[in-house]
Amino acid sequence: MKSKIAEDKYAKTVKACREMGPEQRLAAFLHHSQAMAKLHQAGARFRDRGGNRRHP
Repeated sequence: MKSKIAEDKYAKTVKACREMGPEQRLAAFLHHSQAMAKLHQAGARFRDRGGNRRHP
């Protein structure tokens, strides 16, 4: 079963992406890449501190 709200959000996101210019797409890609790098670094720090001890 698909969510009508999720489908609407997805359609709006696709439409917004198609309306972006090349510079806007590049800026969005940069922002996304930086956010993913921070998330990856946070996970590495968590693991280095011995996080999630229930699953060795």
